[in-house]
Amino acid sequence: YDKLQKILAQNKELVAAPSCSYRFYQPIKKIKKLLDMGKIGRVQAFTHHMGQYLPDWHPWENYRQFYVSQAASSACREMLPFELSWLTWLFQDEFIEARGLTGKCSDLDLKIDDTYLALLKSKKGILGNLMIEVIARFPFRSLRILGSQGVLEWEWQEQQIRLYQSKTKKWSTINLKAEKKLKAYRTSTEGMYQDEIKAFLRALDKKEKFPYTFEEDQKNFRILKIIEGK
Repeated sequence: YDKLQKILAQNKELVAAPSCSYRFYQPIKKIKKLLDMGKIGRVQAFTHHMGQYLPDWHPWENYRQFYVSQAASSACREMLPFELSWLTWLFQDEFIEARGLTGKCSDLDLKIDDTYLALLKSKKGILGNLMIEVIARFPFRSLRILGSQGVLEWEWQEQQIRLYQSKTKKWSTINLKAEKKLKAYRTSTEGMYQDEIKAFLRALDKKEKFPYTFEEDQKNFRILKIIEGK
């Protein structure tokens, strides 16, 4: 990444677009809007759990035979910085401190860690508890954000965002529209990939900058290395 950034600095015409697919996901964009509007006040802390049984990722192929089974590109190693890429965007912040544990908890026929646990602290002082795993027999993206004036909850599969606001002392529910689902998948997220490709094409046409940089990505990889004890 250091070499790549030097090349990009020397040639301003190059377009660099590291993946940040979930920044284009409609529920996460909605959460971002709610946070920016101050619906729960200042973000103070969060918990996030991402999990899905690894053989369910690509049901049409043997999980032992594609990249997620390899130590250098294993599933949890991929997904931790991937989740950080949109969490940092939500909070308009970056994580500067981390502690973590990794381990193999399942009977999956692989020599990789299948569960990562991380404790995080951001520049603004936001504290976070993050779990990334590939052992849950039901897919999860469960997010809870604690603000100075409320709480925001999102559960991936329920297509809902729940808000508690201290002024009203009431919960409200925002129902989200489900996207078109491909037959092979259990989840509906195809729209974000299409929107990400459109953003890349707009960057190529000089209409706008791609919304994620290799510099940001590298910071998230540093957090990964800390959690892995490297």
